[in-house]
Formats: sequence, C-alpha cells, structure tokens
Amino acid sequence: MRIALDATPIGVRTNDKGGVYRYISQLIAGIAEIAPPHQFRLLFNFCRAEHRDAFAAARSAAESRRFEVVRGKIPSALWLRGWVPAELAAGPVDVFHGLYDFVPPVLSGAAVLTIHDLRYVTIDCSAEPHLMRLLDDSPQLLADYRQRLDFFGRQRSIIRGVARRARLIIAPSEFSKRAIVDALGVAAERVRVVPHGVADDLRVPVTAQKADEVLRRYAIARPYLLFVGKMDPLKNVETLLRAFAVIRRDAGVRLVLAGPSGWYGTILLRRAEELGIGADVTFLGHVTDSDLKVLYQCAQVMVFPSLFEGFGLPVLEAMASGTPVVCSNHCSLPEVAVDAAVLVDPCSMEALAAAVLDVVQNRGLREQLHWAGLQRSAAFTWRETARRTVQVYEDAAGR
Repeated sequence: MRIALDATPIGVRTNDKGGVYRYISQLIAGIAEIAPPHQFRLLFNFCRAEHRDAFAAARSAAESRRFEVVRGKIPSALWLRGWVPAELAAGPVDVFHGLYDFVPPVLSGAAVLTIHDLRYVTIDCSAEPHLMRLLDDSPQLLADYRQRLDFFGRQRSIIRGVARRARLIIAPSEFSKRAIVDALGVAAERVRVVPHGVADDLRVPVTAQKADEVLRRYAIARPYLLFVGKMDPLKNVETLLRAFAVIRRDAGVRLVLAGPSGWYGTILLRRAEELGIGADVTFLGHVTDSDLKVLYQCAQVMVFPSLFEGFGLPVLEAMASGTPVVCSNHCSLPEVAVDAAVLVDPCSMEALAAAVLDVVQNRGLREQLHWAGLQRSAAFTWRETARRTVQVYEDAAGR
C-alpha cells in the first residue's frame, strides 16, 4: 500500500515540541522500526521560510528511516478549509493519515484521522476577560492568546466535517473515544483506540555525573517537585502554585516547571511572585529530551494536575523514569495511571497539597509508586503504537 502521513506539525512547530510533536515523531520512528511491507510518504505542507530549519531537521530524520519526504505547497487557507484533495499535495495514496485533528478529502484512497482530544468542543474556550486585562500591556502575548482562541474556534467549526471525511479515526484513550462518539456523532466502530507509547531510553538510569551537570546548569537544588507540560490554563498550573505555597511550609522542596511558557507563562510568573514563592519556583521553558530525562529521574515527585487531557504522556514518562506521580483524577488520566499514581481532584488546592505532602513525607509510599509506575509504563511502547496504527491503515484500506 501507499500510505501518506501528514507530518506538517513537526515541520512547523519550532518552539512548541509538546505531546503532538512527540506523538508524530515517535510514531514515524516506530513505523520505521517495525518495517511493515508498505510504501510510506511524509507530507510537510505550507512550510514557510521561518520553518526552513525545522523542516530540514524533520526531513533529515525521516529520510534516514527510509521514508519518502514530500514538501507540499498548498496555501493553508485552502488546505485547512478542505478544498484541496490530499493527492494534490501527497500524490496517489491508498491511505492518507491526518496526524493532528485534520484530514483533507482523499479521492482515490481512504482517510485516517487522529483526534488527540476535543477540548475545543467539550469545554468553554471563549476569551476570559481577566486574562485579556492581564495581557493588555503586552501586545505580543495578547496576540498569542488570541491565536490560541482562533485555533480553538476554527477547530470547533470544522471538526465534525473533518471527522465525516475519515473512514477510521484514531483516539489515544477510551476517554477520547467516548468524547468523539458523543460530541461528534461518530459511530463507535469507526473509532480505534491506539494509546501512545513511552521512549525506552527513559528507563535507563542517568549517571550521577550527568544528573549533577544538568541540575547545576539549571541551578536546581534537590529535592524538587516537577511539572512537565505547556503553560496553559487547562494544565491547571495556577492551582499547583497555590498548593505549593502550602507544601513548602511543611516540606523543604522546590518546584520546577518544564515546558513552553508562551503567553500564559508570564501570568504564572506574576502569580508565583504574588504568592511569595517566586524564589522557590523555577520556570525552565522548553528543555531537550536529554535534559528532561534527568529532570524526571531526579525529581522527588512529578505533579500533573491537568484539567483536560486526551492521554497525558508526561504521567507515563515520569512512571517510566521511576518517579512517583500525583495526578488529576479527571479525563483520561485515571485510565493511563490506573493504580500506579496518586489520583486527586485537581480543582481542590487543599486535596492536591495534601496528596503531594503525603508522597513527599512517606518514603514507603514513594517506593511503592516507583515500582508500580515502572510496571504500568512497561505496557506502553511506541513500537506497539506503530503496529496498531499500521493495522488501522490496513483495515481502512480493506486489506
């Protein structure tokens, strides 16, 4: 079969290398590893001049894994409206896989669509006046915030039509599958759950020398709590900051936040100062995978109080690193963590603080979570994600 994957997001996401970036890049690597007997083509469409370096890096990595790489030249205004068939950009295909909540019409083959989550459909994504006021003195941050709202609005308006174009839809969790079926009216048999994986390298212990070098470079003293993810209101970091103000009174720990800051990072910095905890909170921004591995393995607890997740990859990555996890009991996270993490109501600052303190102060509980996390995370590999995804392609094409 001729299978095309729309890898555009990893050719244009130069700053935000979060969950979607990791999903696409690791899926490509997993497909290359299992080497199915199909022809694979990666499409990078509407890559502008400012995306040249990211495209070149993605192309180099892909070609080394024997994928044919195609650079499309379809204007995004036409592409994202679904006016241009996939074949015009990617060439003749049997299956075209939209990897990030969008797929164009496919004339000669079948469309497969990955929907990561439906936050822009199932929650209120309208502008919040208090955020607008806080960002009013920073035109660039305000523009970034409006861009987020514009993306949510566009996706809300097109996702039902996009879902209808897909012969099969991939969801990363049962939670996301239920949302797709309920919110979009998609027949359950058209939605396949294919969980994300976790990189094997996270399970390999870092050397003491490497750990000391990375922590020294970031000026991080142990023990510390770790949050990993993009600074966004849905990640609920503000509640984490308020909980940390309580935690640090009873435990001598710091808080480290790793992930792109964007427009919301500025608000969180101000909030940390208002709470009087600024000196004990470190905002790292985006970090490399190599540094992130050290941060995971050296953290005393990884705290993930997110309000909405289609999967929740940082929880799994922390578990694979052997780090105890305290996470939200909302959305997909109980499904991912099961009993290998402490689950807590993310809307309760008091409950979050109490849960984290319990883990910090209870060595036996930390040991229990360490082993439970390692065992739970072992069930998730990118190789298996790739294998199950290729099976979806074959089912969509009727093979």
